[in-house]
Amino acid sequence: MRITPGQIIDSPKPSYAELVLIVLAAVTVVLAVLAIIIAILAVWGYENIKKEASGAADRAVKSTVEATVKRHANDERIQGIAAQGT
Repeated sequence: MRITPGQIIDSPKPSYAELVLIVLAAVTVVLAVLAIIIAILAVWGYENIKKEASGAADRAVKSTVEATVKRHANDERIQGIAAQGT
């Protein structure tokens, strides 16, 4: 094949199989990026859930302890223990 200046060269047309291969490769790349994004969001969400659960447990323990102390603060046995400790 001889090419001369100014001549328009017809590029070969891709076959159907090549087009399918290109589309499937593109879909694979998109799915991989999507999987990475979902994994990052899952780790971030887990950390936030863990932090919120820990805070809720701390608040529940504090309120339970405060309520128990208020309820039993006037018991004679508690007063005796407090008097012995000081």
